[in-house]
Amino acid sequence: MQKILFLDRDGVINRYPGERKFVTRWEEFHFLPNALKAIRRLTEEGYEIKVISNQSGIAKGIYSQESLNEITRRMIEEVKREGGKMEVYYCPHREEDGCDCRKPKIGLFLKATQGKEVDPSISSSQELELLSQIVHQCTKCPLARTRTHYVFGEGNNEASLLFVGEAPGEEEDRQGKPFVGKAGQLLTRIIQSIGLKREDVYITNILKCRPPGNRNPLPQEIKNCFPYLKEQIRIIRPRIICALGKFAAQTLLGVVSPISQLRGRFYDYEGICPVNSLALGGGISPSAKLFNR
Repeated sequence: MQKILFLDRDGVINRYPGERKFVTRWEEFHFLPNALKAIRRLTEEGYEIKVISNQSGIAKGIYSQESLNEITRRMIEEVKREGGKMEVYYCPHREEDGCDCRKPKIGLFLKATQGKEVDPSISSSQELELLSQIVHQCTKCPLARTRTHYVFGEGNNEASLLFVGEAPGEEEDRQGKPFVGKAGQLLTRIIQSIGLKREDVYITNILKCRPPGNRNPLPQEIKNCFPYLKEQIRIIRPRIICALGKFAAQTLLGVVSPISQLRGRFYDYEGICPVNSLALGGGISPSAKLFNR
């Protein structure tokens, strides 16, 4: 059975351009730290790497197909120069065009795997592993210099329920795992109270590195880390996201409303996963509940 790894492009291989923004020319394309080395390693391990990317900027007239072809050609050349190999497939359509190739539809995946026997469980787990390695090498902000360990997340890679906290704390930074301190013990009891175990769900944070002194995340830190969370959501494809705390809820919803106005309601979360809702399960982070006892 062929080992195939599906990757998105923006935010996984190159720097995420921003919400509703596009990489329009090669000068705007910047590889993420260690992405080339990770691709080379996976190539050496026998994986066929397929990049599947929505590029609606073509249909919107923001850039031309020729420009995208040039970006793609030079990206492949850089990957090859570093010892890696990849194939690239993209959808040039807008969401409202109703095509079969725009993710989350599977047209491009079928095209990329035509004539091959594929185990999709390998692809999803390896894609998370590659993203984890990219996060490990991230140096976008000073938190990379003050952390002990980065905290990527853990749990079921195909979980229906995803918990998103704000940032690692002292114990999480020490162990490199999310929610393992007192707040984590409370979260475990919450998960058990709904008939699940920690290994049934996936747990992560907005930030992947601990802010010094457990201070609140800064806007630029959130901006730097949010693309990684978006990719985790895209890969895991949860049915429900439970935001734990103000910063998690506000970041996922793109609002500045106080948590008291957001708590206890369901919201649609669009643009990253195919089907999901955002459930603010109480809306208060386990850390805050402990603090306020």
